[in-house]
Amino acid sequence: MFKFYTTFDIISEINVQILRFEHSIQILVDENDLFFLSSSLLEVINKNIEIEIIIVANTNKKSLKVINLCKRLIDGGVSVYWHCNSIIFNDSLFFAIFDKTFLVDKPNSEQISENAEELVRIKNSFFKSILIDSEKLKLLSGEINIEFSADKTIIKENESVEINWNIENAHHVSIEPMIGDVSLLGSRVLNLKKDQRFLLTAVNKEFSISKILFIKVFKNKDIEFNISVFDPIAHQYIKIEASSFNKDNYGVYFDQTIKISWEINMIGKLHENTIGNLPLVGFHEFKIFKETQLFFTFITLNNTQIKKLIFHSFDNPQINNKLNIQLPANNTKNTENLNGFLNISFKIKKFLEMIYKKKSI
Repeated sequence: MFKFYTTFDIISEINVQILRFEHSIQILVDENDLFFLSSSLLEVINKNIEIEIIIVANTNKKSLKVINLCKRLIDGGVSVYWHCNSIIFNDSLFFAIFDKTFLVDKPNSEQISENAEELVRIKNSFFKSILIDSEKLKLLSGEINIEFSADKTIIKENESVEINWNIENAHHVSIEPMIGDVSLLGSRVLNLKKDQRFLLTAVNKEFSISKILFIKVFKNKDIEFNISVFDPIAHQYIKIEASSFNKDNYGVYFDQTIKISWEINMIGKLHENTIGNLPLVGFHEFKIFKETQLFFTFITLNNTQIKKLIFHSFDNPQINNKLNIQLPANNTKNTENLNGFLNISFKIKKFLEMIYKKKSI
């Protein structure tokens, strides 16, 4: 005797009916609803019931979660099929047939028959036609072969890298982070900002195999210069800092010796417009008699950096007066003179900051 039952809560109704029938179950459902039905299905798989399930999806990619569930169902004798059809998937045209005679379906205003037998037979034929066009899931077993590589494993920050993979004898493949579930063969181009470790995991019925790919990313560091000036009283170089308001602007005394030093731990070429080509580790000394600007250019394979240093010169009568005083060697006043010089340098720095602050206003 043929029967049918329609409801908008079709998954809950199918879940109830699974436990009532004894001979055959045919279900057309999507991946998410299959998980809702999984407890009831796993409960009846040992009762010698013929169970056919068609999973409708809009992609052929299968999550690890659904593969694991299908493995348990297939091991219990269930025939599971995968059908990629965006129309059925988007319209949720799902139904179930129990013992070939009882149909659970959604209400349909375009239902072509009110006759239960005719309606059940139509849905049976529809199920079989979809079955023919579906992929039967046959869980592979044995060794999984993995090829996982990149066109470059050492790159600069934001440089692109192509990740490639080719997997054999697996049902599910995922790459984390950033990529996710993938097909067995593919590639992906990524721009990386930091060191990245990729983990590929491939799964079949018997094995879960992982492989790691590490990409080293070197950050583009700015070239840096240390600036010091010669103190004629203390007879030594003293490091000075740039203006807080204008980067790479320095205040120094007229006729003072300036020392610029650098140590660049990158491959490239260093050049200054007036000095010429320079070593990657070195220094340059000069006396200043006017405002001076130096333009350093550092060229690498991937980029070019330009560094502009500006030196503003000031008269220093206080230093000149101190130089006219004959001091005994190792005189304790050397410390006081040095402290005085540092204090003057601090005032120059503040004076520069005040000038640039007024300009900005």
